[in-house]
Amino acid sequence: MSDFKKLIFLVFLIGIVYFFNLNNYLTAGGDDTHYFLLARSLAETKTYSDIYLPEPKPHAIYPPLFSFILSILMQSGIEKIYLLKLLSLFCSLASLIVLWFILKYHNIKPYKIILLFSLHPLLIYKSTNLLTEPLYILLSLLAILFLDLSKRKNFYLLVAIFFMILAFYTRTVGIVFLGVIFIFYKDDIKKLLLSASLFSFAASFWFLRLFRFDGLYLEFLLKKENNCVGLVDLFFRFFRNFLVYIAKVFGELFFYPYLDNITKKSPLIFIKVFLSLFLVFFIFRGYLNIAKKNRSFCSYTLFFLIICFFWPFYGARFILPIFCFLILFLFEGLENFKFYRFKNIIFFLLLFLYLFASLPIVKGSFYSKEEFSFLDACFWMKSNTKKESIILSRKPTVSFYFSSRPSITYKHSTDIERKLNELKSKKVDYIIFDIFGKEYKEFGLWDTDKFLSPLLEKYPSCFKLEYVTLDTETKVYKFECK
Repeated sequence: MSDFKKLIFLVFLIGIVYFFNLNNYLTAGGDDTHYFLLARSLAETKTYSDIYLPEPKPHAIYPPLFSFILSILMQSGIEKIYLLKLLSLFCSLASLIVLWFILKYHNIKPYKIILLFSLHPLLIYKSTNLLTEPLYILLSLLAILFLDLSKRKNFYLLVAIFFMILAFYTRTVGIVFLGVIFIFYKDDIKKLLLSASLFSFAASFWFLRLFRFDGLYLEFLLKKENNCVGLVDLFFRFFRNFLVYIAKVFGELFFYPYLDNITKKSPLIFIKVFLSLFLVFFIFRGYLNIAKKNRSFCSYTLFFLIICFFWPFYGARFILPIFCFLILFLFEGLENFKFYRFKNIIFFLLLFLYLFASLPIVKGSFYSKEEFSFLDACFWMKSNTKKESIILSRKPTVSFYFSSRPSITYKHSTDIERKLNELKSKKVDYIIFDIFGKEYKEFGLWDTDKFLSPLLEKYPSCFKLEYVTLDTETKVYKFECK
């Protein structure tokens, strides 16, 4: 059997694993629901708008490519959620084939990397839901492959730029390719200027839309409360995230999901930090060894991490698109120190952990207890309120989808008077007081409690308790101070 036939057989087996993880539900996380609603907007109104709002307005958060493809599928008659999810599934499987070509091009043994990457529980989850990571990973890997091939044939540079633009219009982190271009073609000024100009021109249309409609990502990145973020704030954010990724996130990604619930107050935190630092050391050593040959995926990984360090949020899911290269750097670093047996031990250990985490008995229910509680409130709203009632919730796309009621979210602000006036101006009728992050309240991660409790405590007469979910956790309040 040829090497490529072995790859196709492996991808087929992985596809079976993915297929048995499919279902016909949208999650209660919010992102997939948002993409679905944006696709519906494109299919039904021919506009890229947030139709979950009381007064729909142009959307300026997520780039449109993924939702645009979904809208085409919807218009072709595909309505079942699990059929739409096949888009993510096939993108992930196709990305494994592209990754194989990239590694083969650089004379790197591909199968261990492909196995760990494809069976990572987080990638399986992304690949079986309506999420953008699989499409982005496919397009970014295609861009990297054709960028490598462009050194052999100039035409491939245009193909690479095309996929870079598509990757950017899937996830804005695709802006990293601008840095990749400058590093890859630093010795060829003509190709550098051509590719950078074409990419920047294409990307500028989305940035103009962000500025025109006050894109939320720009607010996250550049604002803090009501003030703009300064250079000092950005520096400290970068430094903080740098330390968090090194001491925490890399370990969480490689040992997902086993280290997720180990907090800084846990006695096991030292093990988590040690594992993360251990991984980072060998990843860094492997990166230095491979980066000497000016490989495009090295500069891509570097700039991707820099973007993550500047982003106000952090987590294993943000660096999933570069996980395949992190595995490569880790193995290279171990080989550099002649730890061949240890490399195999890590490979089989991670493979076992990923397969075990994917078992249904280990994964548990599709919805968490917090999500079940939230959905209970949404279903009550659907059965007991007027269709025009406006809901305030942490996850407005989810509350709209499951309750069929227009929804908005709250500002992450501690200004109580401003929040009260906002509820009045938005004509809010009901508030869903959820428990997302309740178990991490001591770390300031229960947003609804942090931003809404002070308001309820100061103006108790404005809020009437209407419903308590079956688990007695999530509450629905009617807002009466209009």
